[in-house]
Amino acid sequence: GESRQVTLMLDATPIVQGTFNNRLYEYNFSLIGCDVQVVLASNKRGLDGTLVGGAQFVGAYFALRKAKAQHQACPSSPDAITCTVRIEIYDVGRNCWVQLSRSVAMRFEAGATALGTPAALSFDDFRRALGPADRSNRFNA
Repeated sequence: GESRQVTLMLDATPIVQGTFNNRLYEYNFSLIGCDVQVVLASNKRGLDGTLVGGAQFVGAYFALRKAKAQHQACPSSPDAITCTVRIEIYDVGRNCWVQLSRSVAMRFEAGATALGTPAALSFDDFRRALGPADRSNRFNA
């Protein structure tokens, strides 16, 4: 099989500043003919130990999305794929990539729940890795 690596420049400002409607920041894109999604989540541990919305951790997830009717131009949209997924952010202070989530040869079904790591990095370490906001007051991941 073919191996693909994609580097995405994401505006992480909504996560750092908490300016999005819920705790999930979803980025949808196309990868080798598949409609996929990377999700970054702002989480904290609740009193019962479960993760809820908050600024304690950043989670990282990947999902295969169901093809939308208007996007059916590609007749080979898969119902499932098996692949390895690694989600990383670039730490500008340390000048290196930091792994948030990694799955090895996992099956992703179209429309199923995104899979990944709920407490991939502390929120403070995530913010520190992004470095200061750029001139337009954006934090890039």
